[in-house]
Amino acid sequence: MNKKITKIKKCKNKVVIYFSKERMDVSFDTFSSFYLYEGKELSSKDIKDIKDNNNVSKLTKYACSLLNKSRYSEWKIREKLYAKDGTKSEVDLVIKNLKKTGLINDKDFANDLYDYLSNKNYGKYKIIQMMSNKGVFKDDINSLSFPYEKEIKKAKNVMPLLKKKYAKYEGEDLKAHIYRALLSKGFDNAIALSMINDIN
Repeated sequence: MNKKITKIKKCKNKVVIYFSKERMDVSFDTFSSFYLYEGKELSSKDIKDIKDNNNVSKLTKYACSLLNKSRYSEWKIREKLYAKDGTKSEVDLVIKNLKKTGLINDKDFANDLYDYLSNKNYGKYKIIQMMSNKGVFKDDINSLSFPYEKEIKKAKNVMPLLKKKYAKYEGEDLKAHIYRALLSKGFDNAIALSMINDIN
């Protein structure tokens, strides 16, 4: 059964479509996407299309607000959109549009995050863990390289801070604390051992 639009009210952040005993709130983007006017009759399919479009519009606006504040991986954006009750088809469409405009690019995100964490002198395993927590896909993580020489250099960079942090310890106690700290920073066992073996 068709429904006739009896009134259209434009508010600050939305447009309200009135029928005889019902109302439907839509975004300005959705309103401009459909030729809507008072007296127009809408079929059930028309109303469904409008609601679907409006949901995608709201989800897109929400995703853009997140991406304006920080960078996110595709996986994390999907999580947040599903938390807003987005359906799979709606979320897929939003993600597709965000990729098309370049607002989501997992490859660039992974490379930039890798550089940032490397500059913070985190070891390989900590970087992998943190990138995984950020929703970077396994294939993108596997494409990264962790040269031994670079891992050694990062470990050497953190050694002065660790020696200062654990200065109250001596001998084997000092080595044990620094060893555990290096493992916690994501360096592998061999690198951690090479660092503490150089401690006099």
